[in-house]
Amino acid sequence: MSIQLLPQQQTLANTLSNTLGPALQKGITAGTDRRMLQQGLSGLKDLPENATPLQLAQTLINATHGIEGAENYVQTLFPLLLNAQRMQALNGQGQTGLGQGQSTQGQGSSPGQFQGAGGFLTSPKTENEVQEFAQRYALGDPSKYKEGLDIARNMNSGAVQNLEYFRGRLGDIGIKPNEMPYAVQIAQKSDIKDPEKLLTHVKREMEDIRQMDNIVIPGLMNQAMRIATSGLLPGPPMQSRHQAQSKYQPLIDRMIEKGYEPIVREKLAAAEFSPTEIEERIHPVTKQVASNLDSIPLASKDKESNINKIEDFLLRNSQNQSLLSLRRQLVKSKKYDWKDINQALQRAMSKGLKLSTDQDKELAEFAQPPRDSLMDVWFGSGRLPGALRGEK
Repeated sequence: MSIQLLPQQQTLANTLSNTLGPALQKGITAGTDRRMLQQGLSGLKDLPENATPLQLAQTLINATHGIEGAENYVQTLFPLLLNAQRMQALNGQGQTGLGQGQSTQGQGSSPGQFQGAGGFLTSPKTENEVQEFAQRYALGDPSKYKEGLDIARNMNSGAVQNLEYFRGRLGDIGIKPNEMPYAVQIAQKSDIKDPEKLLTHVKREMEDIRQMDNIVIPGLMNQAMRIATSGLLPGPPMQSRHQAQSKYQPLIDRMIEKGYEPIVREKLAAAEFSPTEIEERIHPVTKQVASNLDSIPLASKDKESNINKIEDFLLRNSQNQSLLSLRRQLVKSKKYDWKDINQALQRAMSKGLKLSTDQDKELAEFAQPPRDSLMDVWFGSGRLPGALRGEK
């Protein structure tokens, strides 16, 4: 078994401050302006953790500008800091501890010695990621590239070994084959390093995942019965689609807070939530934007005026908001036409509105007619298949 002890993680900014500060304090003359020194050292705090050699050099120059004799220390420190940066790149990719461990003999065998900085289970790197790691490791010294490749591939071997071991153990805690992808996602997000404790954590977290498998949202028949029997049958009225969805909001919020948004999206889609309904549950309109929405007048018969009002609203209120959630409120509360809303968004974008990555993903759905709720099935020309399931 080949074991490689790696250095403890040390951030680049800390390394720079810890080495440059004492050296300058010791070497500067008594007449040096102490305020200048303190100002220079305070500028080291903003150094990016993945700083390039150029950024390192610029930081050192700026921090020592005007300090007599500082160049002597910078000349010595610069190569040391480059080496520290290589080690930070090594640790920063989520890998510390020991190198490659025992080879596995199939699922259920013992785990290797490898552990990720985040936890026991990490995602294996692609070949491109391995090469990128090696490039970062060799910053300032191209001869270190081969060494970086070996380290990255060694880490990968350990990550694959741990993944195989962990999958083999999931059945021991009652994880079914169709649940394993979710169990692995949960484990990879955890910083727990002990595999037994990690299994206990995954078992507990899977309870929420299973609750999401039991989500049932009423569709056309339920909605029709609710309307037809309203006030005629004893007991509380049947739940509307919106009421049924609201019941699951605490579960959804809990899952999102834990960082399981991709799983939540998949489960809600499987429960036949429409894209708009998914966004409303995960990224609802904020209270401030809802308050701003109240000040917008109802849609008028003047199409151009409507587009201008929506455009102005989007320019002021769409940052960090779901476009589909905003559209739903504009249609539902203010009676604006979805085509006018789409045109207003295009105008706002042409005037400099920058969309986030999440908003970009919504554009395809945003350009389509809303999936109307049941009460709107008999009006307009929404997408009927979705509408028949009660989707918006």
